[in-house]
Amino acid sequence: MASAILNSKLGEKTSEVTTSILDFIEGNPGVSGNGILNEMNRVYSNLADEFYFNDNVYFILDVLVEKNFLFFDFQEDSWYVIEQQNLTSKEVS
Repeated sequence: MASAILNSKLGEKTSEVTTSILDFIEGNPGVSGNGILNEMNRVYSNLADEFYFNDNVYFILDVLVEKNFLFFDFQEDSWYVIEQQNLTSKEVS
């Protein structure tokens, strides 16, 4: 998948898209995967027509989870910035 990103128009904008994803989730804690895709397709409409754009967004999300920037709640289909998830967990306790 990484080679698909590098060979696409997204390759040169990967850092920008990654920052946009993080900013969007930080401003919308608990957002669904479809909500993230809809926003990235709206913001990057020039890239959204690419064949693998949505797959690339999910790839970036997976990397951000692996690097401990994001938490994904599988049961709720909810995405959180790690710091927000920790705060939310403490507030519930």
